[in-house]
Amino acid sequence: SKMMERYCQNASNALERIYAYFQWSKLLRYERKMCLDSDLVITLSRMDEDAVRRLSSEIKTEVLAIGVDGEYFKPNHEVGKKDRILYLGNLAFPPVRENVLYFLNEIWPLIRQSRPDVKFLILGNCPLNKHWIIRKFPDVVFLGEVEDIRPYMDSSMLTVVPHRIASGVRFKILEAMAMKLPVVSTSIGCEGLEVVDGEHLLIADGVVSFARKVISLLTNEKMRTDLTEKAFAWVRKKYTWENADQRLNQIYEKLLRAGKRDVGSTGVEMNGRKERCKNPMAGQ
Repeated sequence: SKMMERYCQNASNALERIYAYFQWSKLLRYERKMCLDSDLVITLSRMDEDAVRRLSSEIKTEVLAIGVDGEYFKPNHEVGKKDRILYLGNLAFPPVRENVLYFLNEIWPLIRQSRPDVKFLILGNCPLNKHWIIRKFPDVVFLGEVEDIRPYMDSSMLTVVPHRIASGVRFKILEAMAMKLPVVSTSIGCEGLEVVDGEHLLIADGVVSFARKVISLLTNEKMRTDLTEKAFAWVRKKYTWENADQRLNQIYEKLLRAGKRDVGSTGVEMNGRKERCKNPMAGQ
C-alpha cells in the first residue's frame, strides 16, 4: 500500500492519481486483514516491520534480511567499462514508469550538459504503447528484456535508482553492489537497506544534487573504486543467502516452539504487500 500512497502523491496524470488513491485504500484494508489472520508476518526490513506494526498492535512480526546470490552476481573484471548509465526496471508498471520519466525529464538533461557523450541504458519490459517514452529521448538506449543482465552491469559506469515512488527493498541495489557497480539512489530508492551515504552508495533527493552525484562518479574513478569495494564487502557480509536461510530457520523454529504447528500458512510481507506464502519445507 505504501507504493500506491506515493503513486497517488506523485503521479503526473490526474486519472492515475485517482486510481492510485482507491488502490491504496483497498490495499491498506487487505494488508491489515491478512496480517491479523497470520500467526506471524515476516518483513524484509525494520522499516517494513514498523509499517506493519502500525496496522495493529496485535500483529506479530519478525525481520528477515534478504540475500543476493554472490556466486551468480559477481564482477567480471575482463569486461571494460563504457561511458554509460544503467537503469533496471519494468516500465509496464506505472510507478516505475513515473520514476523513469522523472529522471529523463528532470535529471538527465543536467547530466548531458556536463557529459554529452554518456548513454543511458534501460533494461526491462516496456509495453509497445509506451515506446514513445524512448523515442522522445534519442540519446537513451532501450534494450528491453535480456536473458542475462550481468554483461550490461559489468560494462556500465554506474546504475541509478531515481525513485520517488517505491516501497519495500530494492534487490537490484544489492545485485549492483555484488557486481561492484556504483549506485546513485534517492532516499526512497534505498530505504529498508542499512546503507551509508558516501560509503556504500551515493544518496540524493533533489534534481540538481542527484545529477551532480552522477557526474562526480562518471568523472572520478577513485571514488567509484572506493565506493564499490566497501559496498561489495558489506553485501558479502550481511546480505547472503546463507544468512537469510539461517535466519528463516530460526523464525520457523521459534514458531514451532510457540506451538504454531501450521508453519506452511505463515504470512509474508513482500515489497510492501501482504501475500500468503507456502513454506516449501512444510510436510517434509
